[in-house]
Amino acid sequence: AKDLALLARRAFSNRVIRDVIETPSYEVNYNNPNGRPPATIATTVKMKQDGVDGVIGGKTGTTPEAGAC
Repeated sequence: AKDLALLARRAFSNRVIRDVIETPSYEVNYNNPNGRPPATIATTVKMKQDGVDGVIGGKTGTTPEAGAC
């Protein structure tokens, strides 16, 4: 768990990453020649879904392509 805490601390210090994690959902636009459509990443953290202020957390989960992590 210590390694994840260190990684999270470092990631949360990046403004772009922090902006993404502070939102209940975020649309990702891919810049690639394959024409992949945008994807929406949504949190499963109930407090974020409910709009509780001050909640910070990383988004984890699955995609059809990656499967369960």
